[in-house]
Amino acid sequence: MEEFIITPPPEYPFQMTVADMFQHDGHMYMAYADRLTGWLELAHFPHCTSSSHIKTQLRRYFARWGAPEQISTDSGTNLASEEMREFFKLWGVSVRLSSAQYPQSNGRAEAAVKVGKQIIMANKGSGSNLDTDKSSLAKLQYLNTPLHGMNKSPTQMAAGRQLRDGVPTARWHLTVDKH
Repeated sequence: MEEFIITPPPEYPFQMTVADMFQHDGHMYMAYADRLTGWLELAHFPHCTSSSHIKTQLRRYFARWGAPEQISTDSGTNLASEEMREFFKLWGVSVRLSSAQYPQSNGRAEAAVKVGKQIIMANKGSGSNLDTDKSSLAKLQYLNTPLHGMNKSPTQMAAGRQLRDGVPTARWHLTVDKH
């Protein structure tokens, strides 16, 4: 039996992140999320989920949000390959592998996958293809919605303000708090 280890909470946004691959309607996706803020990124891999393609996407996230100190993944995907271990080492990112047999051990990743699937399923266009405009707007609305038990949204915690998403809002919600 594996020992249950509690991971201490992150101190700042994107210090500790999670990544998990998932499939929906024959398409592969990756959910990448911040453990502190709940910020969610979704990547679609229409043709290939090789470690090389995954690295390209993670590199974009690292350039946007900074390289995390730690990333949690399960050991059952291309995220745990030797190529990925070298990539994470280059970026100075430690890897925490959760048990593939006990997915609850990576709860933030499971929550990110659940939200990702909901966004994808609710925003299909003609021929059951993903409507990228609708799904992007849905993701923005998710990011602007306060998290359960908190008084702030992922965007407020990560970016210090709301993101403009087409839903009417007071202008002061879109500006950075300068105090």
